Amino acid sequence: MSSPALTELKSILSGEIVGPGEEGYDYGIARWSDSCSKPATYVVFPRSAEDVAAAIKFGRSEGLELAICGGGHSWSGASSTTGLVIHLGKYLNAARCDPEERLLYVGGGALWETGGGSNFGVVIEFVLKAHPQRPAVFVTILNFPVSKLEAFIEGVENWFETVTPDEACAFGFTQGGPQPSVSSPDQHKEARVLTEM
Repeated sequence: MSSPALTELKSILSGEIVGPGEEGYDYGIARWSDSCSKPATYVVFPRSAEDVAAAIKFGRSEGLELAICGGGHSWSGASSTTGLVIHLGKYLNAARCDPEERLLYVGGGALWETGGGSNFGVVIEFVLKAHPQRPAVFVTILNFPVSKLEAFIEGVENWFETVTPDEACAFGFTQGGPQPSVSSPDQHKEARVLTEM
C-alpha cells in the first residue's frame, strides 16, 4: 500500500520506514511485554529531529494514530499503536558524557518510557546535569533465574543481618519480552528474579 505522502517520506528520511513483512518490522513492534505489542501500519526509525518531524507530518496526512517508542518498556502500552510508531531505539539510543561541563547526553531511544509518554512531544535527546558524588556510591541490577530463588532469599536474609542505613535492596519478579537478537522465541520466556542494590 503506497501513497504520494509515503513516497515523499521515503525520499526525505535519513532513517527508514517499514511495514508488515519488511525487514526490521518485527523489531519495531516488539515490546518488553507481549501484551503491549500492537501490529503497526508503519514503523519509522528516525536518525534526526528532521526525520521525526517528517514522520509526524506523514502520520497526520494519513490519519494514523501516533505512538513514540523509546526503550519499549511502557507498561501501559503507550509506545504501541496500530497506526504509526516512531521508534527511537534503533538509531537515537546513544549516551555520552562531557566531564568538563558535567553534562550527560542521552538519546530518547536509550531510556525506558516514563511519565506522560509522548503526550508532551517527542524527545530525541535528554541533556542531564551531573553532580559530584561520593566515591562509595554503587548501584547495580542483577538477574537470577527462578531456580536460584531459594539461594537468593537466603543471601538477602544474611545481608539484612549486617545492613547499614546507607544500603538498600529492592527486588521483584519479571518475565522478559521479545528481543530482536534472540533466535529462539522461547529462550526469553523464563521468569526472573530482578534485583536492584
